[in-house]
Amino acid sequence: MQHVRVLNLFINSIIPTIKTQPRKTITACIGCGRFQINRYQSNQSHLADSTANNTKKYTTVHENQRPAEPSIAILKLATQGRPNEALAIYLKLLDQEGFPSREALYQLLRSLYCSNNLIGMYAVRDTLISYFRKRQPSKRNTRMLIYMYTMLIELITNNTRPVDIRAITELCKELKYSGNHIVLYNNLIKGLLELRKLNAAEEMFAELVKNTKPTQVTFGIMMKDAARRKDIPRLIKYLDLMEQNKVNPDYAIVSILVTALCDEGEFDRAKEIVERTYKLDRYLVGSRFRLQLLNLIQYKRARPIHNRKK
Repeated sequence: MQHVRVLNLFINSIIPTIKTQPRKTITACIGCGRFQINRYQSNQSHLADSTANNTKKYTTVHENQRPAEPSIAILKLATQGRPNEALAIYLKLLDQEGFPSREALYQLLRSLYCSNNLIGMYAVRDTLISYFRKRQPSKRNTRMLIYMYTMLIELITNNTRPVDIRAITELCKELKYSGNHIVLYNNLIKGLLELRKLNAAEEMFAELVKNTKPTQVTFGIMMKDAARRKDIPRLIKYLDLMEQNKVNPDYAIVSILVTALCDEGEFDRAKEIVERTYKLDRYLVGSRFRLQLLNLIQYKRARPIHNRKK
């Protein structure tokens, strides 16, 4: 072995020198115990090159392509109820300038929501905002963002006391690029009413009217709560707002109105509502449905007072 070591030293001595000589270190051989020379810098530079290439692993991949291996890993971990591990792979993938498949991202969001992981959901929201700030989201990605925001707001509603309305309002304003995020507002208002946060729900309803157009579902949520509270002025107010926004009432809304008015003994007013909605949209509130409502009003009027619902 001695002559081999001498021969290596001789060959290294006759090789032409370059501008930057790699720094050498002397270490002991594990097998024979003799000293040997290692090129420390060359190994480090090779490691640095491989690390740099691994850091930007998906730079050259088209933005519409989704890396299969990390997406499958995220999907499996999320479905197994291991959201923190799935989140770690997701963040590493984004650091490598990749993006998971839509199904993997949906499962990650669902897993974070089911585990009540508000911090993890905020982390995903921050990365998605940064990602789509550079590129226009498609319709499918917009639906996915609404899905994410809906669960994030529900987590805020369930985990903050008192409910952080300001943070929720700011999250709603972030959806400017989605065009129509009425589903988010409806879910939020419904959640606030279930928590008996009437003032907060009214503030969010006013914010909804400013940013987009309320739907039948929106008014149905508000009217159902007003009927439960037996708040007749609120019911009439929402009916007036429906006419102002040119939203025709459906069967459920008219039934809520009529039932609530009859329970409070407002039979003439209930009959007025039936005729009013019938004139507003005869296709929706047809003659047959109008007759059913009028018979219901007459039946409730004929019942003894002590049998009526208080």
